[in-house]
Amino acid sequence: MIDNATWQFIPAADFPAAAGKWQALCDATLRTPLLSADFVATALLHFGRGDELVCIASGPDGPVAGAILQRKNPLVWQTFQPSQMPLGPWLQPIDSDFATVAQSLLRRLSLPAMVLAVTQLDPDFYPRPTGNSIEVLDSITTGKTRLAADMQQFMLVGGVNGNKSLVSELMRRMRKAEKDHGPITLQKETTVEAADEFVSQYASTESRGWKGLAGTALIPKAKQANFYADLMRRFATRNAARMYTLKFGATPVARQIAITGENVLILLKTTYEPEFRNLGPGVTLQYRLIDDVHQNDKSIRIIEPYGPFNESQKLWVSGTRVIYHANVYRFQYLAALHRYWMAKHRHPAGAA
Repeated sequence: MIDNATWQFIPAADFPAAAGKWQALCDATLRTPLLSADFVATALLHFGRGDELVCIASGPDGPVAGAILQRKNPLVWQTFQPSQMPLGPWLQPIDSDFATVAQSLLRRLSLPAMVLAVTQLDPDFYPRPTGNSIEVLDSITTGKTRLAADMQQFMLVGGVNGNKSLVSELMRRMRKAEKDHGPITLQKETTVEAADEFVSQYASTESRGWKGLAGTALIPKAKQANFYADLMRRFATRNAARMYTLKFGATPVARQIAITGENVLILLKTTYEPEFRNLGPGVTLQYRLIDDVHQNDKSIRIIEPYGPFNESQKLWVSGTRVIYHANVYRFQYLAALHRYWMAKHRHPAGAA
């Protein structure tokens, strides 16, 4: 299928004109909102350099593969990968060979392109490839939460995995929070009108935590905050935005930015008020969020955090997997040379 395909290279500025093709390709392959035309368009608008290439391979029956690339240096092209995109923009049929598609694209890039670095690949979609012309490098370990028929069943046999001590600690903290501050409630907003104010409030909360001290928190009206506000507006137009606020009494203590797709809720960013840390607002938020999904979003069967697995997720995660990068080389000897160089210099794992 890919052997007879024709690659089309479109400047990033023209992505809106190609969005229909990209969305059709996403629908025919991964069906994930993270690589939908809306998500990609928003990321390009706010984080693109302007020189990205939208690459679409088409056969007799329409698009069969796609990627969005940036030139890293004269020898290396890599997928467009701002940190706000959990997955690299790479689309191909799940049952097709990754190496074949990647080599097909690489050989159509003008010389001296020798390496194609494809970042943030999910093994749930694409099994880790093998071959003499490919170097696979681990990125992060991430978790997945599989939901049950209802919250009661989930707490018995779901992601909690029978961890009674963690459940007991959660319930203890919730009782203390209610005693000290009032009823615990979860507010969910899904509308276009709510997006700007929610992201602004999220940014204010995050700036008071450790990310604010580290200088990595969202800043209202800055580039990253504008990206999330724009993203929420776009997804809200089709009821796919989820903006959660956890309150202890009348006080907002934690917030979650999320989007939905086919049977999945994807958690993009979470924050909480540091002064309530001892009451576990982040874990309580996840508990109430999972309960809300069981009750009100019954089509959703999986929750994906798509972030590094950590201790706070142990209560909910059903399993973990390793997101990876794949460096594809035009010639086998280049792959062997790169492996030798990395081993000799003890180079940290990463895309080429």
